[in-house]
Amino acid sequence: MRYRLKPFLFSKMKRALLLFFVVFLATSAVAKNFNKAFLMNIHQDGKLYFVYETEMASCGGKGVKGLRYDYTHIDSDDKVSMLATCTTDNPTKVDSFFIVLPSGERLEHKVEIIYNEASRKGWQNRFRCEIARDVWFDIYESEQPFAVEVHMMDGSVITYKDSERNWQKSRDKMLFIQKIIELNKEE
Repeated sequence: MRYRLKPFLFSKMKRALLLFFVVFLATSAVAKNFNKAFLMNIHQDGKLYFVYETEMASCGGKGVKGLRYDYTHIDSDDKVSMLATCTTDNPTKVDSFFIVLPSGERLEHKVEIIYNEASRKGWQNRFRCEIARDVWFDIYESEQPFAVEVHMMDGSVITYKDSERNWQKSRDKMLFIQKIIELNKEE
């Protein structure tokens, strides 16, 4: 005699199994996205972490596009290199770079100009700055997004800041990467 499951019981098991797979796939997808957001390699000075380029929205200003940036960190260093590109309609040059914390504190960072060139989208201003490792970790600890001010040689100031929604995504990703850095750091 064959045993038959009651349709009601079978549908409950089916729902539970479906729920399990949805939760499993959702958690796997998050980890996969974060794992694809950076690259870790062995470097002569330690472990090198490269965080792929992301974009921060402009807070206004006609003809200003988002700030594209990436991070490079070697775990033996106490600094993080930020390579960034801002695009403007008019030719100008980056003079200085500030990180503005949610508290209002402004942290100035020296810039090294990589290049300035014309493109179809406007003028590309590529520059690098170094951020203290502790500051880099601290800015992602906050629930509120930090802002960036790029001061140009022509006297203009371009402000960038993530929306709340984008900030949460960016923050979650960076906290994951920073946790990996901490876990792999040699004492």
